[in-house]
Amino acid sequence: MKYLVLGSLILFAGCASSVSLDDSAKLSIKSVSISEKVVVPVQAHFIGPESAFGLLGAIVGSASNTPEAIKSHLEKHNINLGRIVREQFEQEARQNSFLSGRLKPDGESRLEIEIRLYGLGQKRGLSNDYVPMLGYTVKMFDGTNRVVLEKYDYVTAFTEGIPTYQFEEYFKSDKAFRAAFTQSARIIARNLLKDVQ
Repeated sequence: MKYLVLGSLILFAGCASSVSLDDSAKLSIKSVSISEKVVVPVQAHFIGPESAFGLLGAIVGSASNTPEAIKSHLEKHNINLGRIVREQFEQEARQNSFLSGRLKPDGESRLEIEIRLYGLGQKRGLSNDYVPMLGYTVKMFDGTNRVVLEKYDYVTAFTEGIPTYQFEEYFKSDKAFRAAFTQSARIIARNLLKDVQ
């Protein structure tokens, strides 16, 4: 049941049109910038037992549930999820055969990133192993502000290479969340760009 909820949540977050970059659009794109602004949802998500929140004790401060504790922890430790996602996407874009020579700070076309979902999910029932939940969309606009590329991708507990940590480990410092979201953002970027050639 839990994985059905998780799957529905991820798919709902990604409900949007999908636009592939066609040959005519490729010909029109001479330079591309990646927007500095990344949209991040107000609320974090958590898939796991409610009792997990009790394990955090005083670590969570004034948070009243696990999603609030996740958001508060990221803020407290200056974990800028938008920046992490943008940096990982840009690193992958710089290795992409189509984009690498076209990335410019003031490109006539632009790429925008919107995070649709973030949080933590239990890897499997009765386990204290948790994986990051992350899903984001990229949109490319040409010089006339027409959307020429729009794709959404995400990581799940079944994604190869997904980082896994014990629940409490995420809240001991900034390391687990930072590493988990960085690796997840990179995996998603690869998936989003694999057909952009």
